[in-house]
Amino acid sequence: MKKALIIFAIIIIIFGISSCTEYEDLMPNYDDYAAWDGNYIYKGNYRSTTTGDNEQVLIDKIEYNNENYVIKSYTYIIYDKNIYFCFHAYIENNEENVVSTFIIKYNTYEKNYDILYVFIDKEITLYFHKLYNNYYYLSTSPYYGHNASVFIYNVNAKTMEIMSNTRVIDFFENDIFIIEDNLVKHSKCDEIVFTEVCSYYSNTVDITYNQESDLFLIQCKKKINDDLIYSSLGYYKRHTKTYVELVGIDEEKELQIVDKEYFIIYQTMRVEYFSNNLKTSFYTIKSHNKLCKVNLEDLTYEIIYEFKNKKADYTNGQIIDGFYYTTMKKVRKGFIFIRGAITRKSYKLNLEKMKLSFTFKKFNNESKNEIEAIKYNDLVYYFKFENFGGWGSDKRACYLYCKNETSNEIFLMQFFVKDDDVVRPDYQGVKSAFYMWNETTTMNDENTLILNY
Repeated sequence: MKKALIIFAIIIIIFGISSCTEYEDLMPNYDDYAAWDGNYIYKGNYRSTTTGDNEQVLIDKIEYNNENYVIKSYTYIIYDKNIYFCFHAYIENNEENVVSTFIIKYNTYEKNYDILYVFIDKEITLYFHKLYNNYYYLSTSPYYGHNASVFIYNVNAKTMEIMSNTRVIDFFENDIFIIEDNLVKHSKCDEIVFTEVCSYYSNTVDITYNQESDLFLIQCKKKINDDLIYSSLGYYKRHTKTYVELVGIDEEKELQIVDKEYFIIYQTMRVEYFSNNLKTSFYTIKSHNKLCKVNLEDLTYEIIYEFKNKKADYTNGQIIDGFYYTTMKKVRKGFIFIRGAITRKSYKLNLEKMKLSFTFKKFNNESKNEIEAIKYNDLVYYFKFENFGGWGSDKRACYLYCKNETSNEIFLMQFFVKDDDVVRPDYQGVKSAFYMWNETTTMNDENTLILNY
């Protein structure tokens, strides 16, 4: 046995060595780098050319009440081509180093900043969630759905309202939904008057907006146990500030939303099957499926189709061109020495004829991994990554590319190495900014900005 383990370890080592990608195989030549395209990257508190040159700090210190404040840390968001910071800073050359919190707007065109609000001698970590013309929304939690204090900054009055122990559900173009006092509440984002929508039971609330009908679909979920979740379902009319409940939580129904006007009622069922030749396991399935359609005019619903196979799960699906495409799941129990399995087949339901049929068209409702990119005019900037150094290594080569959508040409703008998630400038052949990529290479419209100034 010991000899076999040694042989196995040697094979793993040989395989790891043989499959190791060397840095020299990934390193670009200097001729591979593109010339500067005239644009700049703003990320965090830094700015550089798109080729990584001339990296500079945007705000190196904060001047307030005839004192210079040294920056300790910050969070930020990009809005309307400017950068909004929440800085933690302390007075320069002050032995006490008492931290204050500054809410600051950095003007990327003028290259100056405006102090919007100050919490003197208070270190409050705030995250920007949504910014509008009249109000900015910040929270002590970086994520939606967490109980936190919500800070609402009035742009015109330069005042900050604090709503403690409030839970932000979601923001829309001009609407905000929160949970407060066990109630789901709504307000327009430009007037800040919260009105009660419906009761909040526990766990999660999912809200989607239907632009065609101007209705918000609200599903409140109440977890009974690890498998069983009851839901309420209703629609909110923001113009009349009325909520119509179609399914109440006291009806004890389990619901799966399909789209803006279809949902499925199901029953949770635990099925025992042979997960190997001798051992049995349990698999939870959504059974007894009933497809329902909502009348968006009078806000009522009816069951339009009941799936005949009661022990199968048809809840993973999507409405496409008059058909409900679904991947059906079913448990094949098996027998002793005959392994069971979770089987999957693709079906489509004709919503006009109410006829279910097998289809070879594969349906996948899971989101695909998309490359994060930032677009400026006809130029698209994005990263590609390659790991190197062998098994167990945390070294990654990072390539920043720019694609011209007019000519379809692709240019290499920057290249650097992250080792243990830290940018290492000492690798041969690297050419990039340094500090702006240290925190994250993630790029989206809220954390990265491309401008020609």
